[in-house]
Amino acid sequence: MKINRNFEKLFIFIGLVFSLQCCSVVENYPSNVQVESKEGTFNYSMKGAGSGKSIKLSVENAEKNIFEVIMFRGIVGTDLQIPLVDNEVTSRDQNKKFYDVFFGDKIYRNFITSSVEKLSPSEKVKGGFKTSVKFSINLAALRVYLEQNKIIRTFGY
Repeated sequence: MKINRNFEKLFIFIGLVFSLQCCSVVENYPSNVQVESKEGTFNYSMKGAGSGKSIKLSVENAEKNIFEVIMFRGIVGTDLQIPLVDNEVTSRDQNKKFYDVFFGDKIYRNFITSSVEKLSPSEKVKGGFKTSVKFSINLAALRVYLEQNKIIRTFGY
């Protein structure tokens, strides 16, 4: 009987964890990032989605999601499948101030080479809006910036 109670407690705990995740107010959609096309050697047309309490915030989150995927996760099936940053956790811990400024002050926008374009009207979702955007990124300039700030090594990953 003691084993059954332990399983029961574990099952309840797992259920609580899943229910908390399902009830979150606003979700992030970083896995929806796609490379639309490669424009020249270093420019990529990207498509991604983001969510936020306002349309403006959902567009900003879509932009951030695209940059986070390029920098920390990579995009499978493209020549961007290897992320620019080796280890996200270590890099964020060691360079907290850099990332606070890069994302907080929207420095990442300096690497957007074409204006942000909403692909469709923002969709109203629980707790806010979800917006899809498309824009071009100058990957070479982003890489140089990360190298100059010692976030990535000069000669590769």
